[in-house]
Amino acid sequence: MKTITVNVSGELEELMNIDEKLIVRATRHIIKERLWELKNSMEESQEKMDCFREKYALNFDGFEKKIKKGEFSEPLQHEDYNEWFFWKSVSERIQKIMNTYGKFIRIEKCQEY
Repeated sequence: MKTITVNVSGELEELMNIDEKLIVRATRHIIKERLWELKNSMEESQEKMDCFREKYALNFDGFEKKIKKGEFSEPLQHEDYNEWFFWKSVSERIQKIMNTYGKFIRIEKCQEY
């Protein structure tokens, strides 16, 4: 586990000693905001991928197989493949981050804060 040190002024330190759970609540609030941002980014990536699914009537794996077999060999199809791959990678990365944050929120909910 990583330790983060925060330097605070004397007055703020006094407040934090009185309200020790402040950092946990603040962190939880920030994570919820970040999850909202990630959700919006996920929606964008899903919309981009949906366009390709509709255009080719295939999911990414099916499209990739056809590209590799040479069934789709036009330059535009290769550009679509690159863009679709990019948005798929973005979506997977966002999902992984959301899952990690989600674990923290679930764990935190189980504790008495």
